[in-house]
Amino acid sequence: MQPPSQFLLDSLQFGAHPISAGLPFKLESASSGAPTDVGKSKKVERLRFAKTSCGSMFNRIATKLDQTGLVRMQRQCKLFQPLSHSGGYVEEDEFNNTGLFIAPDRYDGKDYFEGCIDKTDLHFSLVHAEERYETTTTETDDDGHTTTRTEEHWRDIFKGLFFKADFNKHFYGCTLVRSGKAGLFSGFSNSLVKLEDPRFNKCFTVYSNDQVEARYLLTPKMMEQLVGLQDSIGGFEASFCGSSINIAAGGFPYNAFEPNVKLPCTDQEQMSRILGWIFTVTNIVNELDLNTRIWTKH
Repeated sequence: MQPPSQFLLDSLQFGAHPISAGLPFKLESASSGAPTDVGKSKKVERLRFAKTSCGSMFNRIATKLDQTGLVRMQRQCKLFQPLSHSGGYVEEDEFNNTGLFIAPDRYDGKDYFEGCIDKTDLHFSLVHAEERYETTTTETDDDGHTTTRTEEHWRDIFKGLFFKADFNKHFYGCTLVRSGKAGLFSGFSNSLVKLEDPRFNKCFTVYSNDQVEARYLLTPKMMEQLVGLQDSIGGFEASFCGSSINIAAGGFPYNAFEPNVKLPCTDQEQMSRILGWIFTVTNIVNELDLNTRIWTKH
């Protein structure tokens, strides 16, 4: 069986670049001359699609963009092993284990990415979780006969971007960072954590089953970074569980990574849009400074 098509994001420079709220970046122009970092040994971040019919198309576009000098290419790359993930999106168990939402009755998703940026392993996809419920109506006709009808309905628990990355620390408890009015809670046993950052408190409400650990990980710098992250991906909720940070961004466009099939594969504006959204997500690692190892994982 052939491994899935891989889209290696050679064309992205992963660094602390400013991203305007909700808008993808434009492709960076570069001179046609040789890059100054050729020959230097450095670790390069690469991501891949779990499954896509456009994988080979993206590879051709990346090559074309490199040849025309529209993007800067990083020269040394670490190739990933073929993905064993077959579902095409973040698994339901991972979604449920975050403590952010109730377990869905129907779960789906698309556009799975997995990779490593410097020291940080990450994966993400778009997911759609729904809850089933029923409504019952009773009608009585003129003859006094009663008819009861039950209808099935579905409502969203969550629909948007689900992102998970290594935090390089094992958490003994679970801490939830909820944005505004929280969605549907899980059965997670939690208590309110009162923090002293007024700006952070206007944006988020924190719950944890370990008050000491919650204050330990939500440093003033981390609270500032979480507030700033809203400018890039919009409203989100997060949890710190196990040894990972999980981010669920409900306002993230559900078609962000999909090409318009009516446009040619070589359409550079479309590629700029898709690469822009990918960059916005992967740049979470930089915005939250996840590569800085201030703790030791046990």
